[in-house]
Amino acid sequence: MLKHLGKYLAGLAMIAMTAAPATAADWPERPITWIVPYSAGGGIDFVVRQLNKEVSSKLGQSIVVENKPSAGTIVGAQALLNDKPDGYTVGTFDATALAYNPALYERLPYDPKNFTYIAGMGVFPLVIAVNAASPYKTLADLIKDARERPELVTCATPGVGTPHALALDLFSRLTNLKITHVPYKGGAPAAQALVASQVTMDVTDIATVLAFQKSNQVRILAIIMPKRIDILPDVPTIEEAGVKGMSANAWTGIVGPPGMPQDVVVKLNKAINEGLVASAFQAQVHDNLALQAMLMSPAEFQRYATEEREFWSKQIKESGITLQAP
Repeated sequence: MLKHLGKYLAGLAMIAMTAAPATAADWPERPITWIVPYSAGGGIDFVVRQLNKEVSSKLGQSIVVENKPSAGTIVGAQALLNDKPDGYTVGTFDATALAYNPALYERLPYDPKNFTYIAGMGVFPLVIAVNAASPYKTLADLIKDARERPELVTCATPGVGTPHALALDLFSRLTNLKITHVPYKGGAPAAQALVASQVTMDVTDIATVLAFQKSNQVRILAIIMPKRIDILPDVPTIEEAGVKGMSANAWTGIVGPPGMPQDVVVKLNKAINEGLVASAFQAQVHDNLALQAMLMSPAEFQRYATEEREFWSKQIKESGITLQAP
């Protein structure tokens, strides 16, 4: 009886070993899919493809970028949450998907709390810019004019519900200004409108206007960051420019389906963080896009996203902004 029981238990053990999910020791054994909820060729897509080179090299396995563009990143988020949590599908999602959407949409078909948080990726610093031919030399000049002639001051952003638009709303409320929001379908057309003097100002990310700033078509009045950055050393922070309590940026990170094996998450986090500081990656994304690397553990990134979600939920409710899910 005991002899047969021993054989039975040994058989069960073999079955359990066969059925067990892959661990970090043998992961990855096949290509990984990396979901990007934006069109190919955009800023985040470019960063992911540059980081992909570093991470795939460190993991010894190829990574396939899969673009799933949609309004509010909702399609990509749903696809990732419904995938297998085996470590072979991950995604890069930004503040919109992980922090803003729960407050922006009355009925959101996914919950960002359910993702497995893997690693931070980076921050695209936001700036307040004006046309270089405008009379505004400082942010104080712009604020003064907006207070005296509110009907004439307009601001471009890449669209309603974007980090840029929410930053404009927060800026308006902190300064008690009434600024007419002019949303465009993306950062590039918004910047073009500023260059063409079709709007007074633009809340945008540095990467979108850096070339215009270098060619003296645009003047950057302030960077919405707690510290100045090395590629724009003469541009003051928003607090130095006179606006206290202003905190907003466009950040991104890597998440996976719920329930990913913890040892796989740790291994992937290590490869991503090493990739973010690699010299080849930094030369591409820091110098060209001003991306500030977010070096975080999985727990730190999850905590950061939670804090951002709580902060912006309050801001969005106070502003009364709502969107309809596509």
